[in-house]
Amino acid sequence: MILPLSSKECLYSPRNKFQSVRSGQRHVPKNSPFRSTAHQWSAKLLPFAPPCQASCFVLHNLGARTTEDAVPSILVIEDEPEIRELLRTNLEVRGFGVDEAADGAEAIDKLFDSKPDVVLLDLMMPEIDGFDVLEFIRGRPESQYIPVILLTALSEEADRVRGLSLGAQDYVVKPFSIDELMLRVKTLTENRDRESKLIEKSITDPVTGLFNSRYLNIRLPSVVRDSHGEMSIAWITLEGAEKAISEKGYRIVAKLVQAASAVIRGELGPHEEGYALGGGVFAVISYRTGADAADWEASLGKILREHLRPLETGVAVSPKVTVASPRLNESSDELLDRVSSGGQQTSGKLSISAETSAYPQKKRSVAEIIAERHRKRRHGLD
Repeated sequence: MILPLSSKECLYSPRNKFQSVRSGQRHVPKNSPFRSTAHQWSAKLLPFAPPCQASCFVLHNLGARTTEDAVPSILVIEDEPEIRELLRTNLEVRGFGVDEAADGAEAIDKLFDSKPDVVLLDLMMPEIDGFDVLEFIRGRPESQYIPVILLTALSEEADRVRGLSLGAQDYVVKPFSIDELMLRVKTLTENRDRESKLIEKSITDPVTGLFNSRYLNIRLPSVVRDSHGEMSIAWITLEGAEKAISEKGYRIVAKLVQAASAVIRGELGPHEEGYALGGGVFAVISYRTGADAADWEASLGKILREHLRPLETGVAVSPKVTVASPRLNESSDELLDRVSSGGQQTSGKLSISAETSAYPQKKRSVAEIIAERHRKRRHGLD
């Protein structure tokens, strides 16, 4: 049996962060700016791009809700205002939370910040069409399991088959029966609730409530790719933890690990994710780079040392923090190997060229929207 944290240890939150620790579980306070029907209860931890943290997924993820925030959220992506209004009205009457996007670019932008339970996606839109958006949803760990219902006026069987082959769960042809569509949405949200609970367990560390190593292996490649190097990963080791297990037993060390995870969770920014990898090892994915990452490395190490010292568990551990950013053309595996072996912080950046655009023939490609969004987050412009 794992020892629960004491009340004081559970409430550690030096900067009044958006999460508190309650017996190792995550909770988003009601006044949190991340608490809305368009966000999952763990969206604060998975906003790169998915609960306790979710898959691949993943939840972002994707996305379980707490009983306090039990309103299923629907993202309506439709370029015709009248249809958007019709869908919003009928969904809200049935108790759903609704967010809207008028085109593909806005939809991709919203999918960075919200993890809807179901997406209603119009296929025929200007510039970035529904097929492009669907490929984006299915191509990212944070959103690949979000159910999608296609709204199509296309009568050709080939178009419907294409949408289903790209990963849509269902489709309706315009003009559609609103009652039938609402029933399809209800069925998908109920199925998603059940799936999310299973997904959450599969990517969550049971001792700390943070993401586990399985999700890190899924998540890191997409973050490195989409951020074009404008990110970093912190590797945190409680040196001496494994030795302490043999000397003091697992229960005492588990309490220390829980306390460390509470500190790490309290220090997470709005676009950072925490992972517990076992053996007193943690990781944090962040958008900090350069001098900011170096300052963060020193600050996090200091806070961990100060907070773990008063526990008086009789276990001597020394927190060590190493932060690294991707070098040019460095893979996520190479980055992970380097930071876990004590690699030095770099400010390497991957170049963004026209050739990286997934849809270069369009005025504004999906890749360009992703890159722009990451640059804004990097410089705090969100």
